[in-house]
Amino acid sequence: MNSFRKLLMKDQEESSSRNRQRATLMSAAALHLQSIEDDKPKWGGSSEGREYTYRDRELTDQRLKAQYFSNLCRYRPNMFRRRYRMHPHVFDRMMHGVANHDPYFIQTCDAAGRPGFSTEQKLTFAMRMLAYGTPADSFDETFGIAESTCIEIMEHFTRAIWNVFHQEYLRRPTKADLRRLLDNGATRGFPGMVGSLDCMHWRWDKCPTSWAGQFTGYKGKPTIILEAVASYDTWMWHAYFGLPGSLNDINVLGSSPLFDKVCLDERDEYAAEPFDSNDDLTDPRRAEIYERPNKDDRVTYVERHPQQLQQFLRRTRDVRCPVVNISLKVDLVEHMWNMKLQREHNQQ
Repeated sequence: MNSFRKLLMKDQEESSSRNRQRATLMSAAALHLQSIEDDKPKWGGSSEGREYTYRDRELTDQRLKAQYFSNLCRYRPNMFRRRYRMHPHVFDRMMHGVANHDPYFIQTCDAAGRPGFSTEQKLTFAMRMLAYGTPADSFDETFGIAESTCIEIMEHFTRAIWNVFHQEYLRRPTKADLRRLLDNGATRGFPGMVGSLDCMHWRWDKCPTSWAGQFTGYKGKPTIILEAVASYDTWMWHAYFGLPGSLNDINVLGSSPLFDKVCLDERDEYAAEPFDSNDDLTDPRRAEIYERPNKDDRVTYVERHPQQLQQFLRRTRDVRCPVVNISLKVDLVEHMWNMKLQREHNQQ
C-alpha cells in the first residue's frame, strides 16, 4: 500500500514537472516569435502576387542627360523647347525650386543600394505627360518607369509647383504691373488695354457618355473651355477652366468671375494658403462676394456700390447685344487699318 502511494506521488511530481517545462518552452517560443516580428523590415518586401520587373533606370538616366542636360547634348535648345514646352533656363529654375521644396525629387538609393530616378528624370516624366497628354503606362518602354511611380511623381509635381510658384505667377497684377501694361497698350495703339481675353477648347477624350452632349460644341468632340487673359509678355493674369464646350464666348464671359473680381472687389481669401489635395473644391466660402451676416442680427444690410453695379450691368448688356458686338468689330478693324496706314506714312 505504501509503495503504491509513493508511485502515485512520484507520478504527480513528474507530471507537474513536465507541465512547468512545457510552459517554459511555450513562453520562450512566444518571445522568439515576437522578436522576429519586431525585427522585420518596415515594408516587408514585395506584395504577394506581384512580379518584379527589372528596369535599367541608370541607363535611361545617362541617355536622357546625354540628349538634353549635358554640355555637348545631342539635341539643341530649340528641340528642348519643342518637347518640354519651355526653354532650358526655365526648366532649370523650375527644377531647383521643386527640388528645394520637396525632397521627393532628390535622387536617393533604395534598400539594395541602387540609385533611384534622378531629378531630371522625374520632371521629364511629368512634363511629357502635361505637354503631350501621354498616358502614364507608356513610359515603361522608353524610360523604364512603372505606371504607379509615374502617377506618384505627377502628384508630387503639381503640389510642388503650386506651393513654390503660386505667389509669384498665380496672382493679380499690382499697381506697377498695371501701369506697365497700360503704357505698353497705349504704345501699341490700344490705350486702356491690360491684356487679351480669349477662350480655347481642350479636347476631353475620356468624357463620360452621359456628359458628352453638354460638352460637345462646334468642334464635334467633347471639349472643356479655358478662358484666359494674357499680356504681351505671355503672362497669364487670369484663368477660368471647366465650362462645357457647348457654350460660346458670350456664355463663358457671363459665367466667368473675371468682372466680378473687378467690379465687386471679390478677394480670394485662400490665395496665400498652400495647396492641399484634401480640400473641398466646392467650398461655398470661395464663392462669397459679400460678408456673411451675423446670425444674431434680425435685419441684415449688405453694403453695395450702386454706381459700380450699374456700370457692370450696362457693360454686360452691351457685350450681350449683337448690334454692339458688330459695331465693336467694325471699329476694331477700322482702328487696325488706321494704325497700319499711320506706320506706313511715318516710314515714308
